[in-house]
Amino acid sequence: MGSGGPGLDEAVEKRLEAHARWLASEGSRGERANFRGARLRSAYLFMANLSRADLAGADLRGANVQWADLREANLEGANLEGTDFFQSNLEGANLKGADAEKASFFVANLGGADLGGANLAGADFKGANLREARFEGADLTGADLDGANMEDATGLP
Repeated sequence: MGSGGPGLDEAVEKRLEAHARWLASEGSRGERANFRGARLRSAYLFMANLSRADLAGADLRGANVQWADLREANLEGANLEGTDFFQSNLEGANLKGADAEKASFFVANLGGADLGGANLAGADFKGANLREARFEGADLTGADLDGANMEDATGLP
């Protein structure tokens, strides 16, 4: 699925469709999704393809981003408090300085992601792939890392 689900505003849907064309054409058609600073609070982005999208500073509090493709996406400084990333692919994503307090990354792929300086207090990483992820300066107070693959991850307590 290249776009989100019901309840998204038309402008967001159009950006997701243009982004899908951009990805499929390797940049020759469509346009890279730019949601920098966007208000996407409680958005339904189930299975959305946001690979390489710019979501820096976006407000995604409480959003449903389950099964989404966010490989190499820029989420720097985004508000991800309570966001559900169940089984999403965030491989190589930039989450530096993001506020992901109580977010769920349950069985998500964060291999090679940069979470430096992020607020991850109370976040759920059960069963997640954190291989080679970077956590320098991140707040992991109360985070659940049970069963997570932390091989070669750096900056963990």
